[in-house]
Amino acid sequence: MAWALFLSGWRPVHTVANGQLLTSPLTIDQWWRGGAEKSEWMGHWSLVMVLPEQCSSECRQRLDVLTRMHMALGKDASRVRRVWLGQVSWQADPYLSIYPEYQLGVNGEPTCFVVDPLGNLILVYQKEQPARDILKDLKKLLAASNIG
Repeated sequence: MAWALFLSGWRPVHTVANGQLLTSPLTIDQWWRGGAEKSEWMGHWSLVMVLPEQCSSECRQRLDVLTRMHMALGKDASRVRRVWLGQVSWQADPYLSIYPEYQLGVNGEPTCFVVDPLGNLILVYQKEQPARDILKDLKKLLAASNIG
């Protein structure tokens, strides 16, 4: 039965992901047009936060929550790196990558997304998405994946 469904092209309507799971992941050539080398995105999971031009206290609080969420991954935290896209005018965490100059080939304006170890953008989150939803998705991805 499973093979018949698979071969017929049937896919479930609802997924278990809390973010927007891209049915056709965007390859690194499709979504990254920034200045950094594409190879920097390979080999590890990346949790990427897009900062607004003026990062207010609410923005900083969100970044702090994402930092704590990263630590909550425990032993799997070393498999995930945090990336900020945008200008940072305060002392930033030394354990993250910052790209002040970037261009994304993504429709809309995501605020947070997940990139797999092959450089594919697979999950997109909007500003109002709770951090615990992102944490749940990351834990599921890391448990199911043996790469990165």
